[in-house]
Amino acid sequence: ITLLLQTLHALSFAATHLGTMHFIRLMVPPPIKNRAQALYSAMSGGLLMSCSVWGSGQLYQQFAGYAFVFMAGLSIAALVLALAMIRLSPTVRAAGEA
Repeated sequence: ITLLLQTLHALSFAATHLGTMHFIRLMVPPPIKNRAQALYSAMSGGLLMSCSVWGSGQLYQQFAGYAFVFMAGLSIAALVLALAMIRLSPTVRAAGEA
């Protein structure tokens, strides 16, 4: 089961990364696309990851296995944000009108 879960995790990461790169390609002006990709990498792989690891450690220290509930809450918040972004996306609206 661990192999299956790790595979799903890899696929979800790949989909997120590809979606972000696609968004940058569509929405960022060509002269600064490289900077946008660098900023994304620095934020997601550096700052946000280190804050998440630190926060997870604090939660686990306080709540042990129940820290998962907080992580599930973050996932639900991310889903709501993603659905809102889809509704606000000019690309999605344009595709729906075509």
